[in-house]
Amino acid sequence: MAGATKHSFTLEADGQMSFLNEEIYFHNIPFKDDEQPKNVPLFSKFNDNIEINVNESINFEFTVYSFDKPRLTLTKNGRIVYNNMDKFQLELMETNEHFHRYRVRCTNTDENDDGQYELCAQNNDGENQTTFNVVHKEKIEKPTITKRFKSTRLQEGNQLLLETTVKGYPTPTIQWYHNDDRILPSSQCLIRQHKNDGTLAVNNVVKNIHEGRYKIVAKNKYGECIHEERIDVIRKIPKFLERLNDVEVYENEKTFLSVKITTKEDDVEWLKDGEPIISTDGDEDYQMIKDGHYRKLLIKKAKVSHQGEYTCILEQDKCTGYLEVIELPAEIVKDLKDCNVKYGDKAQFIVEVSKGDAILQWYKNKMPISFDDRVYLDIDGKQQTLSIEDSKLEDIGEYSCMLNQQTSKARLLVSYPSTEFLQRLDDEYWIDENCETVFTVEISRPDVDVFWYHNGEELCETSNIKMISDGTIRKLIIHHTRMTDMGEYICMAKGDQTQTELNVSKEPLVFVLKLKDFNVNEGETATLSVEVIDENMDIVWMKDDEIIESDDDHIMMSTIGKHRKLIIKNVNVHDRGYYTAICNEKRSTGKLSVLTPPKVLTETRRFTAVRGENFSLDISYDGYPSPKTEWYHSGKMIKTSKKASVEIMMSRTILTIKNFDDDDI
Repeated sequence: MAGATKHSFTLEADGQMSFLNEEIYFHNIPFKDDEQPKNVPLFSKFNDNIEINVNESINFEFTVYSFDKPRLTLTKNGRIVYNNMDKFQLELMETNEHFHRYRVRCTNTDENDDGQYELCAQNNDGENQTTFNVVHKEKIEKPTITKRFKSTRLQEGNQLLLETTVKGYPTPTIQWYHNDDRILPSSQCLIRQHKNDGTLAVNNVVKNIHEGRYKIVAKNKYGECIHEERIDVIRKIPKFLERLNDVEVYENEKTFLSVKITTKEDDVEWLKDGEPIISTDGDEDYQMIKDGHYRKLLIKKAKVSHQGEYTCILEQDKCTGYLEVIELPAEIVKDLKDCNVKYGDKAQFIVEVSKGDAILQWYKNKMPISFDDRVYLDIDGKQQTLSIEDSKLEDIGEYSCMLNQQTSKARLLVSYPSTEFLQRLDDEYWIDENCETVFTVEISRPDVDVFWYHNGEELCETSNIKMISDGTIRKLIIHHTRMTDMGEYICMAKGDQTQTELNVSKEPLVFVLKLKDFNVNEGETATLSVEVIDENMDIVWMKDDEIIESDDDHIMMSTIGKHRKLIIKNVNVHDRGYYTAICNEKRSTGKLSVLTPPKVLTETRRFTAVRGENFSLDISYDGYPSPKTEWYHSGKMIKTSKKASVEIMMSRTILTIKNFDDDDI
């Protein structure tokens, strides 16, 4: 039943069954979800195909479910036919709550009373329809085909027209099939049935869509018949309606190469300089577009490499066009960034340009940079990196690069390394007035300045105050110490400091000539001497706060007048230290430094390296003062670079060669 939804219900009113398991039809009327009617009339199921002989009566009953009393009409071919005293009558038999039972009667039927009738029930919420057929028994006839369509061949793009005529009673319905699939009407396909004649018209046929077996099925309630034929579609050779033209485009712009062909279905093949173009999902260069009669090649972002001759092939025909890409000047697309590194670390400035072959000019503080093993440039495609190995304080400044009048700038900051004291000041010093005071410290780096302070004020060199820097040794010398020189002394280096208290005594002078720091080569004789004010004074010699005893073989003591000497023969490294002469509780101290030549302690002399891997040489050495360490290869000094790195410590040095190869042997 067209336009209705079927449900099964058992309905009861006042304890009595109105109808049992009758099928109720609900007419599908389009409503919004929140407007769905709750009381549209529902029809009970009844005999919808009534077979009669001429002059026989029609008599059947049905029930309508509706809250309100429904308004019913009975029509045939759009005309109301009930309540004709000679023919149809529509009567309300009874009403029980919401169930309304009706009867349809027709007397003295004739051969014109057959056909389809429609019952319509309406109330305030909507309406519902149902139909039934009246058939004369003596007219019943199974469907047969009286006019058959024939197998045919037609050109693509033409109209397929199939016509048929059937007979039967009741009039058969005609259904069309293509390769066993039911054909439904559409904008391209027209299906019509007028009485016994059926027509199928398909516009603009396409071979791979419309070719195949076509079938009609004619059926009524008493039977069906089938007719089938094959329809062949001759493919139409596609042609160009619009061909490729030469195109000029600027670099990085989007552009289309486009053709128009006679068909919507056929594909084309694209070539560049004679080579097929293969486009895949996510392709960053090309995209092939099929848009109706148009075939387009989209170049998303034109590059110089896209320039060339493009060909579009359509079966046996082809056309060509030339794409010219106007190159734009290279530009900086990612600027330099400020760089902060620690002293001795590697600094890098990275810039990205639009073209890998762009040549940049590099500057430091607006002066051209000279490249070497320590300061060098790496180019990797569109990225250029300025590297500075073993960063120093003099590397601090503004770095810039220039490309076609475009400039990018950044600053390099080098953090000075922390420094520590290897030899600190004693907690306090005692000195007699007018004597010389010497403060000595040793720091971990030879290239670091120290600052001296007295009672919080920075000291500067004068005729009485001298400051000495010798390698890692720093000294503050006060030639004639006065009472005003007493107080707190601080030696400050970046990251560390040491302090002491200087005490100046006004007691009578004991030492006319005091001990001084003394350097001696290993194996030689060291003579430490003082002069006292009275030749009758005795002194005690001490080393590192331990009393020294004379043994004549290695250590001897001499007293000649006011001169007192400590003689050390065949000096060795164990004799290093602080020596003190004590007289009448007065002290004079000096440092003995035993100079030893540099000596390599690592015994291995042959090493093995693996090509392509990093190779490190770790060498331990000795010597005093700490030796200056340099590495050489084939007579040429090795400096820290991107190929090699050199680390120098107090008694150890490490050379690392990156990616070892034959040239490094």
